[in-house]
Amino acid sequence: MPDREAAWLVEIESAIVSIDTFTAGLEKQVFLADERTCAATAMFLVVMGEAARRLPALVKAEAPEIPWALIVSLRNRIVHGYASIDHEICWSIVQDHLPVLLAATRRMLATRGE
Repeated sequence: MPDREAAWLVEIESAIVSIDTFTAGLEKQVFLADERTCAATAMFLVVMGEAARRLPALVKAEAPEIPWALIVSLRNRIVHGYASIDHEICWSIVQDHLPVLLAATRRMLATRGE
């Protein structure tokens, strides 16, 4: 695998770790009330979407359980409609979907010796 593909996987992993750090121990209402944490989370969701957009289909096929197109769509939604981001949806993504994406990303990196 070319280094750039590993780099995009690392970007996804790093973004998830950052989001986990920002949101660790927070309850939903505290998250929603914290504009800075919401903005930082949205930014790292954008980073993840951009990296996912750049991954070739063959790499994405290694983790068919991941909705890659939805990750890219979320990136587009945030970038082009920042003022109308639904932070409750972001919270749900953080809680319900990022752990699965993190596990898949780490598995994909491990198969590459990363």
